[in-house]
Amino acid sequence: MRKTISAVLTMLLSTLLFAGAPVEGALKNEYKLNCNLTENTVWGQGTAMFVKLVAEKTDGKVNIKPYYSAQLTSGKQTNELLMLRNGSIDFSYAGPANWSTQLPAMNLFTLPWFIASTGDTQKAMEAIVRGKSGKMLEEIAAKAGVTVFGWGYNAPRQLHSNRPLRTPEDMKGLKIRFVSSPLYKDTLEALGTNGVNINWSEAVTAFQQGLVDAGENPYNVIIPYRVYEFHKYITEWDYTCAAMFFVANTKVWNSFDAETQKILRECAEEAGVYTGMLNRLGFDDGTAYKWLEERGLLPQDQNMIPHDPRKLLEDNGVTIIKLSPEEIGAFRKATKSAFDKHVKLVGEELVQLAREDMAAAGLKIDD
Repeated sequence: MRKTISAVLTMLLSTLLFAGAPVEGALKNEYKLNCNLTENTVWGQGTAMFVKLVAEKTDGKVNIKPYYSAQLTSGKQTNELLMLRNGSIDFSYAGPANWSTQLPAMNLFTLPWFIASTGDTQKAMEAIVRGKSGKMLEEIAAKAGVTVFGWGYNAPRQLHSNRPLRTPEDMKGLKIRFVSSPLYKDTLEALGTNGVNINWSEAVTAFQQGLVDAGENPYNVIIPYRVYEFHKYITEWDYTCAAMFFVANTKVWNSFDAETQKILRECAEEAGVYTGMLNRLGFDDGTAYKWLEERGLLPQDQNMIPHDPRKLLEDNGVTIIKLSPEEIGAFRKATKSAFDKHVKLVGEELVQLAREDMAAAGLKIDD
């Protein structure tokens, strides 16, 4: 009798311990995916593409529901990694910089004027994510309990402000909003600014109310959120350009069979390339426009993802300041202390591997 009771208790305990835990081959009715921006942004469109492709290629067996505007993290992007690790979120199309407080290596792409100094940020990102340094980043993420199964390509971050900014001296005393990353903070404060850490969910209101003088974002954020209504100057300095990645809670990832994992990787690859083409639209030799047009994917809402971003901004009274290599050099010199500090935090081995990956792709990194 005692043995029977013991066996029953053991079985009940096992059920409690593993209830809700993904088991290989057992699919959940719905998987939650986090996206920090709205659906009609480039980031959101890449997310929507991934979800659509997964539904099609798995015949609806893998049902992923996207939650836009950081709904799952209550607007706090820095909570994303923790929630992925503990299983509150199943998937995310994530920006590595938001994880850098927990995983400093994720700042590799945002070292100031590192990959940007090559002159071709997209090619540099591709070289890294497909090379040895990308593999190391995936291994670092795996140790943190998440699985990277695909990459996407972002756009360079630019300055937007309520005054013209052309030199490091122009930055002195500037109140500037930055994303939650010590690297961004140190880089901007090395220029003499007063950095203000504000979640994106509150940032646009801060711009509108004049609580901060400036911010730094890619065009794919400046335009859809109409930041240009409050900041009439943009300085193109291309100082960082972060890749993006598709990630999953590792237990969730391991619950899929090999064929499903293969499909998820293929869908992430396709959605990542699509994201990159949207980001290049209007900034390359026309390749992105042609690629999107041939597939019937050209954005229809010109106010969200315009075919010519610079023209839209200029038509709305924005002055675009394009810095010369010499002017960018002055900014690089002024922020060298931040660069050197964070190379050590990111990891000198990882940075060296990234240099080698970019060199192998025929890119030269300026010292």
